[in-house]
Amino acid sequence: MSRVLFAWELGGGYGHADRMAEVGRRLAAMGHAIAVVSQSLPLMRQVFADITTEFDEAPLAPTGAEQRFADSYADVLLRCGFADPAALGARLDAWGRLLDRRAPDLVITDFAPTAMLAARLAGAPVAALENGYSLPPPGDPLPFTRAWQTADLARLRSLDDAALATIDACMAARNRPGLGRLAGLFDVAAQFLCTVPELDHYQDRGEAAYFGPIFAPGKGEAPDWPDRSGPRVFAYVDAGNPATAHLLEALEQTGWPTVMHRRGGSAGGGGGGSVRIHAEPLRFDLVLAQCDLVVTQGLATVSGALLAGRPVVQAPAHLEQMMILHRVVHQGLGVGLLRGADLHAAKAALDMVWPDGGFADRATAFARRYHGFSSDLAADAIAAECAELL
Repeated sequence: MSRVLFAWELGGGYGHADRMAEVGRRLAAMGHAIAVVSQSLPLMRQVFADITTEFDEAPLAPTGAEQRFADSYADVLLRCGFADPAALGARLDAWGRLLDRRAPDLVITDFAPTAMLAARLAGAPVAALENGYSLPPPGDPLPFTRAWQTADLARLRSLDDAALATIDACMAARNRPGLGRLAGLFDVAAQFLCTVPELDHYQDRGEAAYFGPIFAPGKGEAPDWPDRSGPRVFAYVDAGNPATAHLLEALEQTGWPTVMHRRGGSAGGGGGGSVRIHAEPLRFDLVLAQCDLVVTQGLATVSGALLAGRPVVQAPAHLEQMMILHRVVHQGLGVGLLRGADLHAAKAALDMVWPDGGFADRATAFARRYHGFSSDLAADAIAAECAELL
């Protein structure tokens, strides 16, 4: 029996947690011992409940509110504690103590750059289980995040240099060689890119091994659709997303039968209304099989919708989701609501994507390209390759 540690440091949402849990469940079934280190322990305890009882809180750097979109992954690092060698060194030491205690034979990371460095220092192999955003193409400098704008290459270089200087100072203080270039952070034992090329956050990755997105399709509540006419809508949005209230009102005005998971909110609806709100997650496989249209914000649900041939209305809450919206709109697979959108914009987005058959036709064509793909196959393949590293 080998020991596998899952490390999740930055970001939030079911997408990260479910991806790790589906791979973890398979490795546990092979007889490997699983431990989890995360900044979202309540969520991870929930999704890993049948897999392990071994959990630790991730050492984290304080982060401020996002004032502007980050220009690159290096910019993200600098905002998350990679601007100060002393602070980064303290977190590396904290991660090192966790790794010494857990003694993993393999560290599987999801958006966990400090854990990657700590594992390098500890001599533990790393498998990066990532979406496109948290595993950028290995450019020098790392690429610009906003394909709809012109990159400032000098700024990108300065961001890389600043983050690299902090990392290399920490490595030198521990008598270890530096990375040489910031992309060296991702020189790990294995990379698992959990998306498809059309939904890669970065459009110019070049050759890469795409494993496809991983979901937990069979978990959650069965949908209870309101008895109303019109297209069935599945909505999953955060209660804190500024667009959520406008989308909810717009959906009520359409009268279309809608089931919504409002994460972080309360249940409600029913009683003859057209929108039924669930506080708990819904069965992804069932809602996608039964709906006509998906309203959401993040990559995991967008991916599932399009792989099921359902067009999307997307309301991004941050940069990572904006990058996906750019890809969705560019390919005519859906429409979006930008920051500051009001009720009129929400209603217009719904009216635009339905009943216009072009969006549904393009989503159907997208799904046909991936006929035969399943989340289970992706998780099986990744777990098998991880097992070969043990």
